[in-house]
Amino acid sequence: MNETAKSVLKYTLSFGLMGVLLYFSFRGINWNEFWDSLRTCRWGWVLLSMAFGYLTFILRAARWRMQLLPIDAKTSFRTSYDAINIGYLFNLVLPRAGELIRCVYITKHSSRKENGERKATYDKVVGTMVMDRSWDIVSGAVIIIILLILLRTSYGDYLYNSIKTGLAARKGLFLVLIGVMVAGVAFCFLAWVFRRKGGLFGKIWHFIAGMADGFTSCLRMKHTWLFVLYTVLVWVCYFLMMYTVLLALQDVPALAPLGVTDAVFLMLVGTVSTLIPVPGGFGAYHTFLLATLSSVYGIPASIGITVAVLAHESEALVQLLAGLVSYITDSFRKD
Repeated sequence: MNETAKSVLKYTLSFGLMGVLLYFSFRGINWNEFWDSLRTCRWGWVLLSMAFGYLTFILRAARWRMQLLPIDAKTSFRTSYDAINIGYLFNLVLPRAGELIRCVYITKHSSRKENGERKATYDKVVGTMVMDRSWDIVSGAVIIIILLILLRTSYGDYLYNSIKTGLAARKGLFLVLIGVMVAGVAFCFLAWVFRRKGGLFGKIWHFIAGMADGFTSCLRMKHTWLFVLYTVLVWVCYFLMMYTVLLALQDVPALAPLGVTDAVFLMLVGTVSTLIPVPGGFGAYHTFLLATLSSVYGIPASIGITVAVLAHESEALVQLLAGLVSYITDSFRKD
């Protein structure tokens, strides 16, 4: 199977999965209850949620730039900002493609060495992107652990049982992943052993070394405290995005009791849903949030779907608008 056929199959399956998830999310919804809850919405809070969503783009761009500066000291904030926005734009259509697109964008606008080579080569930028995502995973895991410890009676059991059930159901998958990791390590070792002979192994080792350089760039960046601050502020914004959506629906009796800790919990559920490879998180986000609101809070699906729609579609709109603006203005750039 050639690469084109593989890409077509992958994205066909991705869109198919999105359709299935959306179908099950909206199946059996009482549309009268849905529209009634939507009519009570205080749209000012939704706009504020969108503003916090946009602020995360700025914070993430500033944070990623800090990791890129040790590779190319001339990396501008605009470059990392546009790369983030355009990446989100592509993710709305092609899942996971945005991460690769934004790395290509950074390399395209990187300054050059005396020999004409880009300072921020693609392999190095990919390394910084992987590290950037790793920080999100680690910080998200820390928040989950805190919830498990401090709020076990409210959410801990649900999280624990969900994780336990998920691990039990995916033993085979984890064995496959472990096998892939072992094979990957072995392949990297072979590439290192035969690196001096050039050819395929030489090229692969060169790419791996570049990724490693990018991955460890965080060890060479200045003002580490600022990097940590950006990370904290990103998660604060994620929380505020969910909390303001709940405030927008406070006139719905079933949602009125939900407060700050509930917003943190639902924020984490929404974050976990991004692991499902579907375009823009459509379907996956709705399914996860709907199941949580129903299982933990006993909220009817017709009301829970309102929360999911407002939280997800408002953010998708921000990604679309910011991405289009960055994509259009990029055509006028002269580096």
